[in-house]
Amino acid sequence: MDSKLIAAAAAIAFSALSSAYAAEEAKSPHTLTGNLGFASDYRFRGVSQTQKQPALQGGFDYAHASGIYLGTWASNVSGKLYEDGSLEWDFYGGYAGSLTKDIGYNVGGIYYFYPGANAGSQKYNTFEVYGGLNYKWIGGKLSYSLTDFFGVDKGDGSYYLEGNANYPLMDKVTLTAHYGLQKIDDVVGDDDIQDWSIGATYDWNGFLLGLSYVDTDENVSVDGKNIANSTLVLSVKKTF
Repeated sequence: MDSKLIAAAAAIAFSALSSAYAAEEAKSPHTLTGNLGFASDYRFRGVSQTQKQPALQGGFDYAHASGIYLGTWASNVSGKLYEDGSLEWDFYGGYAGSLTKDIGYNVGGIYYFYPGANAGSQKYNTFEVYGGLNYKWIGGKLSYSLTDFFGVDKGDGSYYLEGNANYPLMDKVTLTAHYGLQKIDDVVGDDDIQDWSIGATYDWNGFLLGLSYVDTDENVSVDGKNIANSTLVLSVKKTF
């Protein structure tokens, strides 16, 4: 057979195999993604976890077409807030699905792990279960602690109720808004903490740029610094 015909036949066969492989990949029920981000301040439920310092963050997520998902995420934190600690490492999993075209739900659990950190005889490590509903671009979520709450003795039963909105204003630009109420069980005095934020994100060549205003109704003083007052948070995140 002519060498050119052989080469052409080989090219056609390779193209067919590549197309078949791509089609098989497209039909795969498994999705694995990673993310890496930077924030000028890591705010968790309105309170700075980094003593108002920058944070480097990242994680991995696995999702199955059935709705099952698993993931892990980590960020640096302040040793002044989490004694002898410098890392928050989260592990989570759950199930997400749809009730109708516009209504979705999400249920699962998350474990917050602070290696090496301790609050005297108590650990900061916390396990929460959660459930949420969303309609188009708005949603609500309830998180409930099954363990002592971030070092609070007998803090199980604490919960966090939140509402979120992510409105697509225009191509690549999304407006964001959030309100949350943290109820901490077994704390003497005012044990309700409210937080809120408003901001926007912009998708720039695959990098998600964010700017948000964050505030709370609480004064949380650590090392003489209020880490729950109002601030602007700048962030950038890349998913791959």
